[in-house]
Amino acid sequence: MELIRVKEYDAVTGQGDEPQIQLEKTGKDDGTDPQVVCTLGDHKIRIPLRNLDGNNKRLLGLTLDRDSLKLSASSFVGLVPLPGLRDVYLQVLPKMDNLDAAAMFMEVITHPVVGRHLAYGEVFGILVDENPVEVEEVPSVYLPMLLLAYLHLLNRLVQRGLQKGYVPRVHTLRGEVRGRILVGETFQRHHLRGYRHRVETRLFSYEEDTLENRILYAALKKAEDALAVLLPGSHGLGSLIARPKQVFAERVTLARIYPAEVVRARAGRARPDYRHALRLAAVILRHLGYDPLASLRDIHPRAVYPFWIDMNELFERFVEVKLRRGEIVFEVPDGTNGNRRIENYEVFAGYGQGGGVWTGVGELRPDFVVVSKEGNLVMIADAKYKLLYAQSTLKEDLQQIALYGRIQLDKLLKKYMEKHNFAQNNLCPPYLWILYPAKDDGAPEGFKAFVHMGKIPVKVPLRESGAG
Repeated sequence: MELIRVKEYDAVTGQGDEPQIQLEKTGKDDGTDPQVVCTLGDHKIRIPLRNLDGNNKRLLGLTLDRDSLKLSASSFVGLVPLPGLRDVYLQVLPKMDNLDAAAMFMEVITHPVVGRHLAYGEVFGILVDENPVEVEEVPSVYLPMLLLAYLHLLNRLVQRGLQKGYVPRVHTLRGEVRGRILVGETFQRHHLRGYRHRVETRLFSYEEDTLENRILYAALKKAEDALAVLLPGSHGLGSLIARPKQVFAERVTLARIYPAEVVRARAGRARPDYRHALRLAAVILRHLGYDPLASLRDIHPRAVYPFWIDMNELFERFVEVKLRRGEIVFEVPDGTNGNRRIENYEVFAGYGQGGGVWTGVGELRPDFVVVSKEGNLVMIADAKYKLLYAQSTLKEDLQQIALYGRIQLDKLLKKYMEKHNFAQNNLCPPYLWILYPAKDDGAPEGFKAFVHMGKIPVKVPLRESGAG
């Protein structure tokens, strides 16, 4: 097995390492999908050009720069197989050293608003259709992200209710016959002892104690035990586990699961959440053991399934959590050569959630619109997972957020303004902010030569140096 390990590459700052992948030639566009042939060491990779737009999760967002004719990895981290090559894998590490993506994910999925609106597969995904990969050093983020994604999915699943099915049960009936008669058991247990009126039968009961639910319950118990070791003392972990644990404990048997049973389990067509949950449960049981009643001996798997993490989406949702908690403080001029702190505000996220008060304007949908509760001040904030804003700026981003500032606010927040009796001419021009990741907290800083526009660092969690 060959592993190509790189960092997320930021083409502007040069942070990280560019994958040693160079464009050799492109296929002719004859009406079919153009191909890009790349050289990687002694290997050649043929990739459809459309897959190099930075959004393909199975390629960790590999992007082709049309000007420099080079490939770079950005926005995704993880480990995936390279197409067309046997036992050759690409691993991309976060651009920020010691970034604790699992801690960020924990804050996102445990927030009552942000976690509720986060769909499975938006931030983390695992390629269960691929073979597991044996690596010398398992990525420290792999197992915590897998277990947290599973618990988040289980919470959504139990809200809809557990899937029921027909479960065979053996009953001893007296004076009546229902179900399938078990002749041998009836003769040995009853008739030989003189109880001619008793019959052993197998009946099918429509209930929740199905094989599928027992698999999910076993994986839940293993996830709980492992996270107690991996993330000791984590805030929110108890609430994440409590609800599904209560539901399963009341209705499902906790018992050892066998690998053949995992293969046999099926989810109903109307419940795609069950299909995803069963796949994650199968991976968890393979890593941590099939007996939920046995203590954990080893929480460090020797092999990992290919996986990806969308760092852009994760950072944006993490910023939303900080905004909804009021942990990000804005500063605007107060008209007397000083600044006024804005801490009491309401947040509307650009993905369409917000109590029905949010509307988009064409394809322009800022990440967040922040409305001060103390007056008629509106701010538009965009989360950018880019380290360069600590020292520099990016022209394309400034143009983007400046365009947001030209949106008519009565179009953007029409329902909100109607609810609070705001008028367009009573609102100040919006302040525009770029929120970027940083290792430490910092004060808002305005961009020179720009009016009502600035940047704010958002502190992200970091692991202790050398941990994992």
